[in-house]
Amino acid sequence: MLFTYFVFFTQCPFEGGDAVYEARSILRKALPDVTFDDALTCGIASTRESKEDAGIVSATLYPNPTAEFTTLNYYGTGATQYILYDMLGKQISTSKLSLDNQSEKIYTSNLNAGVYQIALLQENRIIQHLTLSVVK
Repeated sequence: MLFTYFVFFTQCPFEGGDAVYEARSILRKALPDVTFDDALTCGIASTRESKEDAGIVSATLYPNPTAEFTTLNYYGTGATQYILYDMLGKQISTSKLSLDNQSEKIYTSNLNAGVYQIALLQENRIIQHLTLSVVK
């Protein structure tokens, strides 16, 4: 179910309107400590100097689509973790990311074919999300 709302709760509220706030309230029932930085999400000035100060500067998945594994490549600073969700919003896996390696292999051979979401979090804030396609 969370997957249905994933697209909304990671959007800028100025773009998504009330649907964003509704989706976030549903997410908070599952993850009560999650917070959102709308200034960062909407790309407007905030207490942070820039997106780089927020931690992850960029993140990519390769190969995508994949059958066996994908590599999450990231560049940035700050303690970060990822959460992999299926289409129903069920948490499949989570891992803390090492800033020393700046890449993490995510094995997908045990997953069914379909679309998955990866949320990158810092300090319980979703800072980026990626879509992963698994093929068989």
